[in-house]
Amino acid sequence: MNLMSKFKDLFAPKYRASNSRRAIRMKASYLARYMVIHGGVESEIRTANTKDISATGVRLIVSERIAPGEMVRLQLLLPPIEKTIAAFGRITRVEDAPHGLSYMSVSFVEINEVDQVILDTFLRERFKSRESQDLFDHEETVTRKVERAAVEKKA
Repeated sequence: MNLMSKFKDLFAPKYRASNSRRAIRMKASYLARYMVIHGGVESEIRTANTKDISATGVRLIVSERIAPGEMVRLQLLLPPIEKTIAAFGRITRVEDAPHGLSYMSVSFVEINEVDQVILDTFLRERFKSRESQDLFDHEETVTRKVERAAVEKKA
């Protein structure tokens, strides 16, 4: 090991991986309807498919790119339980998807209590089911946090 490698190793932060998600996320391709709210005015109703759903938000496959930060009114159709969930959300991320489409991540900012309970129950029951290995990513992406011990050694 040369001197530069030793130097880099000495000052490289030590990481501990942990999952920072607030809720489990289920892979699902359901129909969604949404309206973008821009300047207090709602757009026409648009349709999309969901890519995944959690109790705190949804990722949609859409044919347009809408700027993060915009608000949307959503209706998520959950055919397995024959329910529709309504919510307001904020677009948090937009990424390229195959075939010229986009993935639009929406974080719920308002959802009524009844719909939240229905969604939570739906996701929990699916998570416990046999097909959960196909529906949920049990090895979800983790964030890395610097361990205090590594920071204290540098000081």
